[in-house]
Amino acid sequence: MKLRITLLMLGWLLVGARLARAAEPVLRAFDSKTLAQVRSAQGSRPFVVVFWSVTCEPCRDELALLASLGRRYPGVRVLLVAADAPERRSAVLRTLEAFDLAGIELWQFGDEPAERIRYAVDRTWRGELPRTYFHDAHQRVTAYTGCVTPEEFEAWLASASALAPLN
Repeated sequence: MKLRITLLMLGWLLVGARLARAAEPVLRAFDSKTLAQVRSAQGSRPFVVVFWSVTCEPCRDELALLASLGRRYPGVRVLLVAADAPERRSAVLRTLEAFDLAGIELWQFGDEPAERIRYAVDRTWRGELPRTYFHDAHQRVTAYTGCVTPEEFEAWLASASALAPLN
């Protein structure tokens, strides 16, 4: 009888562990080619790329803002990229779990040197965070260093939605 109870409890623990892993957000590797691939795939549809880090306190404010805006503008693609090394994955996931980021693509720097990734994104970017890139329907890019205000996000998202082709 004790053996059955022990095996049953062990089974429930294994099922619980699998469910916990299944609920973990999908975090893809962002490398020096990723942005070019995204731009190519997007064509004339606008999108936003936001770089942040677990060690960046102002970035948390922007994560909360993005969660809110992502729900209000589900048609605009948003990529949220942790500029943290791959070995910081668990810290990145813990931070992300505190926010409702449904509909926002979650990425983290891959195995390449951070400098190479930053250079591929923007040759003038030296790693300041948060860093936001607005890509409009005409593939023009507007970069912001520091926290973007809710009004700036709103204005860009509203104009991007108006510019976006209906497909």
